[in-house]
Amino acid sequence: MMKLLVAVFYMAALHDVATAQSKRPNISETFVAQVDVGVVPTVPQVNSWGTWKRDYEKNMGYQSSTHNAFVPFLFETWWRYDMGVVYNMATSLVGTPSPSCTHSSVTGHLPNLFGFLANATYIGMQYFDIFEWKLHMWGVNETGFEAAVGVMEDPSRPYILRRGQRGQELAYYFFNSFNSSKNAVTAADFMVPKQCMKSRP
Repeated sequence: MMKLLVAVFYMAALHDVATAQSKRPNISETFVAQVDVGVVPTVPQVNSWGTWKRDYEKNMGYQSSTHNAFVPFLFETWWRYDMGVVYNMATSLVGTPSPSCTHSSVTGHLPNLFGFLANATYIGMQYFDIFEWKLHMWGVNETGFEAAVGVMEDPSRPYILRRGQRGQELAYYFFNSFNSSKNAVTAADFMVPKQCMKSRP
């Protein structure tokens, strides 16, 4: 069940706790995770939740995102950098589903999520009351861009990824689960639906 992200930002206190510096996070770019998302500040609050799957070595990714809006939608993205194409599909969760697909060309490699950690510094420990998470935060702040990761004792398991332009919107990604074990993802996880493949000229 999705956690109440609004409470995280507006009701739960975020405490700085003095602690010894933790080990620098070393997080795999190949994983499957269940993720809640909140964006701050926006009015109204934007909340979504879904599944992330990535195979960094094979240049593929997938993301689903259910948005809690007046008309809830499921958005899905297949990052097929191995094919040079990103596919997007939107499906209304009200009434008769009628998915619509778009695509765009891409070059290069699937972007990494945690590459900034190589240059990150230890921020300190923060406690998130609503989750009962006491996290070691590591991050960077370069020319106004902020990115940070929160971990517990296992430096390979992220709980929070925070990123965005300082003074503007910051996206918070809450990892309710994170599996980077061998065979956590398979080729079937990145198969593009036929209706989206047909949309490509």
